[in-house]
Amino acid sequence: VAGTGKEPFFRDLFAGKFPYRPRTVARRLADRERVRIGKTEAVPVVAPGHTPGHLCLYFPSEGILFLADYDLTAFGPWYGDKTGGIEEFRRSARMLAEIGASVNVVSHEAPVHEGSIAAKVEAYLSVIDRREESLREFLRRPRTGKDIVERRIVYGEGRPGAWFDYGEWALMEKHLERMVARGEVVVEKDRYALISS
Repeated sequence: VAGTGKEPFFRDLFAGKFPYRPRTVARRLADRERVRIGKTEAVPVVAPGHTPGHLCLYFPSEGILFLADYDLTAFGPWYGDKTGGIEEFRRSARMLAEIGASVNVVSHEAPVHEGSIAAKVEAYLSVIDRREESLREFLRRPRTGKDIVERRIVYGEGRPGAWFDYGEWALMEKHLERMVARGEVVVEKDRYALISS
């Protein structure tokens, strides 16, 4: 957001809503390390993609997997962190489904999913493809980043403001990076355009 004029909004938002304070790391957890919490055993499962250090917790005795921000919502995945990514997100989501927990708990909306989540994970991941196809259609004419943000492919119409602008661009930028790398989109004079085939 630097240089956008929205710095005061985000400074106030993060200072008020997410009051950051440096913290001392008490202990680092390794992927699949078994950890005792009283009488309960938990297994941390490293699941990057949402954010690089995203961690889920599996409770094997109870058959419960806490998916955290792999939330299986109809809205779809968030992979907009600067160091996160779409392919990492897909790999992690599918790996989590393979654990085969009997109960899966998420952080947003419908919190509990019983039984296999394999089909739910695939439906959830299909949102990524729908977003990219919508972006592909939109780029049939050259578009600026501002045009793409205002199109609201991710959030839909009626969601104005700096927060949604940020979220929209964070996700769309991931798609643009992939499309440019594949030679599907070209960037000229700050405009993105689909390459005709």
